[in-house]
Amino acid sequence: MELSLLSALLLHSPLIWAQSELSEVKTTVADKKDITYPTVSVSAPMAPFRQFNKVEITGSSIIRKEQTRSLPVQVIGRAEIMNSGKHNIADFLQTLPVIFNAFSLPLLGAVRSGFSGGAIHGQQLGTLVLINGRRLSNYGRQNGFGVDNGGVDLNALPLSAIERIEILTDGASTTYGTDAQAGVINIITQSERPGVEISVDKRLPDGRVGQGSRVDLSVGQGRLMQDGYSWFIAADLQDQQELLGRDRPYAAAGRYRVTDSGQDYWVYGPAMTAAQTSPTLATSAAAPYTRLWNADFQNGNCPAGKVPALGQPACLLNTYANKGLFPALQSKRLHAQGQLQLNEDMVAYAELSMKTEVQTRSFNDWPQYSARIANAPGAAGYDLAVANGFDPAKGVWLLYNGSDLSPTPRTYELQTRRMVSGVRGLWKDWDFNAGLYYSDNFASFGDNRLSAYPNLGLTGGVLSNAALLNPLAENTALMNQLQSMVSPNRTVSNEGTNSQHGLDVRVSRNVGEIDGRDVLLALGTDWRMESAKYIQSATGTPSFSAQRAVWAQFAELQVPLPQGVEVLASLRNDHYSDFGNTTHGKLAAKWEASERWLFRGAWGTGFRAPALAQMQETGKVLSSRAQTDCNVYLKQVAKELGGSCPSSGVLNVFSQGTSQLKPELSQQLNLGMRFSPDRNQTLSVDYWQMDMRDKISNYSRFILGDPLKYKSHFDLNAQGQLQVFAPMANLGRVESSGVDFSWALRRPTDWGQVNMGVNGTWMMSSKYQQQADEPFVDDLNQFSAYSGYVVPKVRSLWHVALQRPSWLWRATVRHTTSYNINTEFQAFRMDNNQAQLLKGYSVPAWWTLDLLAVHQWRRNTSFRVGIENALNRQAPFDISYSLSTNYGTNPMQAHVWGRTLNLSMTHRF
Repeated sequence: MELSLLSALLLHSPLIWAQSELSEVKTTVADKKDITYPTVSVSAPMAPFRQFNKVEITGSSIIRKEQTRSLPVQVIGRAEIMNSGKHNIADFLQTLPVIFNAFSLPLLGAVRSGFSGGAIHGQQLGTLVLINGRRLSNYGRQNGFGVDNGGVDLNALPLSAIERIEILTDGASTTYGTDAQAGVINIITQSERPGVEISVDKRLPDGRVGQGSRVDLSVGQGRLMQDGYSWFIAADLQDQQELLGRDRPYAAAGRYRVTDSGQDYWVYGPAMTAAQTSPTLATSAAAPYTRLWNADFQNGNCPAGKVPALGQPACLLNTYANKGLFPALQSKRLHAQGQLQLNEDMVAYAELSMKTEVQTRSFNDWPQYSARIANAPGAAGYDLAVANGFDPAKGVWLLYNGSDLSPTPRTYELQTRRMVSGVRGLWKDWDFNAGLYYSDNFASFGDNRLSAYPNLGLTGGVLSNAALLNPLAENTALMNQLQSMVSPNRTVSNEGTNSQHGLDVRVSRNVGEIDGRDVLLALGTDWRMESAKYIQSATGTPSFSAQRAVWAQFAELQVPLPQGVEVLASLRNDHYSDFGNTTHGKLAAKWEASERWLFRGAWGTGFRAPALAQMQETGKVLSSRAQTDCNVYLKQVAKELGGSCPSSGVLNVFSQGTSQLKPELSQQLNLGMRFSPDRNQTLSVDYWQMDMRDKISNYSRFILGDPLKYKSHFDLNAQGQLQVFAPMANLGRVESSGVDFSWALRRPTDWGQVNMGVNGTWMMSSKYQQQADEPFVDDLNQFSAYSGYVVPKVRSLWHVALQRPSWLWRATVRHTTSYNINTEFQAFRMDNNQAQLLKGYSVPAWWTLDLLAVHQWRRNTSFRVGIENALNRQAPFDISYSLSTNYGTNPMQAHVWGRTLNLSMTHRF
C-alpha cells in the first residue's frame, strides 16, 4: 500500500504542485481491482522567489543571485578568523600578504596613532573599510598639516559578530566614492545565529609578559526564512598588558652590532642618555663629553637596561628598556543586528555597533638635570669627582634624571558608534536596498605630565644636595620629591570627533536577456554629511570645526556576451560642497573559456577627497624642526629677506591646511586569470597597476634641498631668523604595480582531508615623484624617505593542514623577502671606537612559523591551541622606522612579540 502510494505521488507530482488540494485519486492495477487512495492535501503554497536569497558583492552595486568573478575579491570565512588566535580584526588582517604598512598600535605616537587600519598593497590612505557595504567615519584626531588623516579603525566589531571578510584588491571609487583607490575591505556581519555562544581566549607571549585575554559572548534567536524575524547580539571584552622594551631586548637593545665590509661596528639608538639616577659625572653639562664616569660601570660591564659608553668608564641609560613596545589596552565592543519580514517581498533591518577603548603606553622621558660640582673640598660631589680622576677646577657636572621611576604614561581614548536602519526587498521587479546610517569616531590624547624639577639642590647652578650622589632608594625624601613631579591625573592635549550621517538607495533589475543570460542594471544615490571637530588644549594645531555635504549618483550595467564573456560598466558622480564635482568610471570583463579557465580584467579611475582638516586655513602651525648646517644657499635666501640663519642650526617648519586642495586622482588596471583543473584545486594570478597623482602633501620634504628654487616658502620670525612655511598642496605622483597570487589544494586521504596552499603579493614596481617637475625615485625593496616606509618585494603565506572529523592541525609560514636601507647612519668601530658614517645595509628575509590545533570536543564545545612564531625567531635589525619607543626593529614588517601561546575555548548552549 505504501509503495503504491509513493508510485502514485511520483507519477502525479506535476498535478500535485499545480493544485492546492488533490481530491480523491483512482487507478487500476494489474488485477483490475479499483484501489482508492486517501486524500492528499498540500496546505502551503510554493514559496515565491524573494530578494532575501540574493547577495551584494563587494565592488558591485548589482544585487544578484550569485557571486560574480569579474572582480578580484578574496573571501575569508569565520572559521579562518577564529582559528587565527588573534584577538581583533586588525591583528588578523595585518598578517595577510596583500596588506602591509598599515597603521597599528606598535606605531602609537603623537599623531599617527590610536587606531589600526588596513593598507591594501601598502596604501593606507587608498583603502576603504566598510561594514556590510557601508562606510564608517575616519579616525577622530585629524590635523590640518598631516598626510595621515585618512583611515578607519578596523577593530570596531567583536570577532563573533563577523561572518566573513571580503577584500577587493582593485579600485572601487565608481561604487563607493572616495578612499577606494587601492581597494576595499568589507566586513560582513552575521545576520542570524540562534542560540548562545561564549568564547574565552588567552594569549601568553614568551616570558609571560604582555599577556592578553578576551571574552566573547553572542546570543541570537530566529531565522528569517522560517520565523519571519531574527536578531543577533555579540559583545566582547579584551584586556592586553603592556609589552615593554626590556621584555624584547632585540627590539629595544639600545646598541646593535653591525658588520660592514668585514668590519664590526656598534650602532647606538638615538634615545641613549648619560643622565640617570645612578651618579654620573661629566666634563660638561651636555654632550659631547671629554670624560664621562658612571657608578654603574663595574669591571667593564653595565647592568641590564644600560650599555657601555664607548671608550669611557661609564654606562649609558637605554630609555627604550622601560618604554612600551605595545600599549596596554582595555576594549569593550558590542554589535546588535535584527531583521523583520514585513511581507513576502520586503524586510526591515537595523544594526548597532559601539566600541570604547583605552590605550596606555609608557612614553614620556624624564627631563635632564645638570649641576656643577663646586671647586671646594667638602662640597657635594667634590670627593667623588677627585676620586674618579676629574679636576673640579676645570669643571665637573653631575648629570641626573628620574630614570629609575620609569617613563610616565601616554594615554589614548577611543569611542566608536555606528547605527543603520533600512529596508530591502523586491518592488515592481526592482531589487532594492535603502538605508539611513550614522557613524562617528571620538579620539583623545593626553598624558600624566611631568612638572619642572623641584628644588633638588641646585643653587646658582651648583650642586648642593648630596643625596643625588647615591642610588635612588624607596621611602626617601628624594624619592618623594621625584614622585611628586608626576601629575596624578591625565591631562588631555587634544581630542577630535569625526562623524557622518546619510541616506543611500540602490536598486537593480533584469532589463533583458542575451542568449538566455540576464542583462542587469543597477542605479543608486548616496547623500551624506561629514563633520570634523578638533580641540587643541596645548600648543599645536588650532581648534576647528568643519562640515561638508556629499551627494552622489551612480549606475552599473552588466551585459552577457557570447562565448562566456561578461562585461561590467559603471559610472559615478560625487558632488562635494567644498571643492565641487568628480566623475569616475570603470570597465570590467570576464571570460569563462571553460569550466577550468577564467580570465578577467578591469580598468577604472578613482579619487581620494582631501580630509576636512586639510582644507582648514587655521593659520601657520609648527609642524617640525629641521637640522641644517645653514649652507651658502640658505644664507643667500636669508640675506635677500633681510634676516639671518638661526644660530642654533635648527629651522622651524610651519604648515597649514588650505581650501584650494583638490582630490587625489588615480587610474587602476587589473588583469587576472583563475585555473581550476578539478574541484579540489585552484590557481589564481592577478596583475595590478596603479597610478596616483595630485598626492596631498607639503613642500617641507624638499624645500631645504633646493632653497633657491623654493625661496618663496621662506620667511622670517620675530627675531629676523629664517623659517620655512610649507602649506598642504597637491603634489607629485606614485606609481606601483604587482601580482597577487594564490594556489589552494585539498585532497581526501585515509588520515583525513589535506589542505595546502600559498597566497602572496609580488611587488613589481614602486616609485614616487615629489612634484610634477621632479624625476621619479624608485623605492621598491628599500626604505623610502618620502613615505617613511619600506616596500618589500614579496610577502607570502604558506599553509598545510590536516582535517579529521574532530581535529584540525595546521602549520603556517609567513615570509617577507629581504630589503635594503640606503640611509646614512653613524656607527663606531669595535676595534678603536672611532665614529664612522655607514650608508646602506641589507635587512635579511624574515619568516615565522605558526602552529594550530583545533579539537571539537563533543557537539557544542571546541578547543584551540596555537603557537605564533613557534621557533621564537628574533626580528632582524632595521632602523628604517625609528620610533621614540623602538629602535632597531621595524614593527611594520616584523612583529616584536616573539613566541606566543594562544589558548581558546568556544561553547554553544
